Amino acid sequence: MSPAIVIRQLQPGDVEAYRALRLAALAESPEAFGSDVGTESASPVEAFAHTLRSGYVAGAFAGEQLVAIAGFRAMDREKMRHRGDIWGVYVAPDARGTGVGRRVMEHILEHARSGRGGGRRRCGDAVCRVRGDGTGLRDLDNVWERHMPCERA
Repeated sequence: MSPAIVIRQLQPGDVEAYRALRLAALAESPEAFGSDVGTESASPVEAFAHTLRSGYVAGAFAGEQLVAIAGFRAMDREKMRHRGDIWGVYVAPDARGTGVGRRVMEHILEHARSGRGGGRRRCGDAVCRVRGDGTGLRDLDNVWERHMPCERA
């Protein structure tokens, strides 16, 4: 029997698991991210802890194992606070096809809609953009289309 999946905001105490999964994501799918495994693997653990302290990163745990991650960043500028970016989405190969990616995205979208994303306004019924050629994003397209209107950049 598979362990129950728990999805929650990652805390600095999760930094080792987050770093390991983030580096695995960058190694497996370098075209899907704006960073690279060489740069981030050379970064100190404190840089990853800073990411967890300063932003909103959700993680899905199967037992003690972190199997999926996604981040949300609200825009800072006054006229842009109703917007945000979803970044760093990755599901470990063994967890794919289980619905955990969908659940992490739902968690992130709920966080954005709640107004806890850092701005004074909710990031609600906005249009999201999927950039790039869609490599690694095909499974997420269905999730986004169910939750908010999307357009492909």
